[in-house]
Amino acid sequence: MSEEIHPPSQARDPSLVYRILALDTLEHIDLLRISAQAAGHEVVAVTRIAEAMHFLNTKDHVDVVVSAVHLEQESVFDFLKEMKKSPLHKDVPFMMLCSEPGEFAMAVNRSVQSAATVMGVDKYLTMPEYDVHRLMKEIVAMIPDRPPSKEQDGSE
Repeated sequence: MSEEIHPPSQARDPSLVYRILALDTLEHIDLLRISAQAAGHEVVAVTRIAEAMHFLNTKDHVDVVVSAVHLEQESVFDFLKEMKKSPLHKDVPFMMLCSEPGEFAMAVNRSVQSAATVMGVDKYLTMPEYDVHRLMKEIVAMIPDRPPSKEQDGSE
């Protein structure tokens, strides 16, 4: 049984709104977007690696990247490699998501997970059935706590 995700009880400080870059099917991204918005976060939806890299290289930031393992005509490993070699993005937590895997995907899942780990993925998640509530819980666990602002910690 999944826990319900409730919206914040009051408006969230913009510094506490997390931005999640999601590279997956439009159907899965829409479900993630709804849950993320309910929790007070933002989802940047992309369906191609080039779109993801363009966003990352031209916008201010993302707090976590979630990418499907099996992309249509693209390699998630190419995306992970680009992220990890970039000084700007190498520390952004990166999750690979194997959701609703077919027979072949399950047969190679352990090898794919091992390769992802060697390449620096922060989390590899297999979900036989897409569960957006579980996914949100895993994403939130990956997002680092924000450091206190200079006003809060007294430094200048």
